[in-house]
Amino acid sequence: MVDVIDNKIQKAKRLIQKSLTCCHGDDTQEKLYIAIGTIALGKKQDGLQNLQDILSTLTHPSRIGVIRGGVLESAELLARYPAEFPGIDQALAMLKHTLQRVS
Repeated sequence: MVDVIDNKIQKAKRLIQKSLTCCHGDDTQEKLYIAIGTIALGKKQDGLQNLQDILSTLTHPSRIGVIRGGVLESAELLARYPAEFPGIDQALAMLKHTLQRVS
């Protein structure tokens, strides 16, 4: 069972890496996905800093829809495996805090 989970995590990391090559960060939602992906690939500090920078620009309720557009759900999914994705729990807390603060 552990091997199956490890294989799925490795496959997820490969897919995340591939998706990051396709994202150009043209909009806020892509930037959020890039920050989450960066964390998932083991660049915790860079990803958390990018995430904080992006979230600090979301100051109006009309702007927080980008978090709910799949970013929050992606972070929640990755957070099921905190040992495999260090820092994702912090990212999830930051996303939720922003939703509460701005809503």
